[in-house]
Amino acid sequence: MNTSFGYNQNDHNWVDAKEIVFRLVDIVSKGGNYLLNVGPTSEGLIPQPSIDRLMEVGAWMETNGEAIYGTSPWRVFRDGPALGPNAPGTSPGSPVDIRFTAKGNSLYAICLVWPEKDVVVRALGRKGAANETIVAVRMLGAKAVITWRQTNEGLVLSVPRDKPCRHAFVYRIDFKED
Repeated sequence: MNTSFGYNQNDHNWVDAKEIVFRLVDIVSKGGNYLLNVGPTSEGLIPQPSIDRLMEVGAWMETNGEAIYGTSPWRVFRDGPALGPNAPGTSPGSPVDIRFTAKGNSLYAICLVWPEKDVVVRALGRKGAANETIVAVRMLGAKAVITWRQTNEGLVLSVPRDKPCRHAFVYRIDFKED
């Protein structure tokens, strides 16, 4: 949770909870597991900065855990600003950096920043998702109804007025059952 593998009383370079959430989302979108080291002091106590970060990540998981637990990678792990020509596993073009996880008939599009305007998920354009019928979209933790429309360029999603959490905002996209 800082730059030392175990507890180091002189290491005060703590990783922000937002970065921990981003790492978790990125790793899970690629099918990995995140091993987060929390080093206790010589007295067996967890340092308060670790506790603070764990509580913040826990609050995020309380709202968005279904996009993490029991999910698997989707056909692409990322949709967002171009990484370079033909970067594997990506769908470049969306102005917002998005990671994907999937479970059952649901796809989770996890926006790493709060969108300032409608989100366009390029990987779900009519051409790219020709065999999938979208039946519902919602943002985890949000009370607002999400409006959406599928175009050739992508799935266009509205943005709620209020943020449902502090970091990484999750759209749940449900497909018609096979």
